[in-house]
Amino acid sequence: IWADIHGPDHPKVSTARKYLAKLLKALGKDGEAERQYDIAIATLERILDPNSPNYASDLLNLARLLQDQGYYDKAKPYYECALKMFEEKFGPDHPKVAKAL
Repeated sequence: IWADIHGPDHPKVSTARKYLAKLLKALGKDGEAERQYDIAIATLERILDPNSPNYASDLLNLARLLQDQGYYDKAKPYYECALKMFEEKFGPDHPKVAKAL
């Protein structure tokens, strides 16, 4: 519905995809969840500042999903990118940095 109202590149659409991905993960549909995170992240790359905390949070969510599936090498660059973004935005002692470690 959000995509019909606002278009596919609106932040609300990306947020809806993120929540859908979380739901799919909870249902054990990891492949579908990964696809929704990928689409949400690609949308945020187009519409937000690349240092946005929202973008970093989505990278972190995707990294956790991949880690939970045992794809550690695939998850690592997402963790590293999110960690760097959180450190630059909030400083090294912020709780968001701790979540990315």
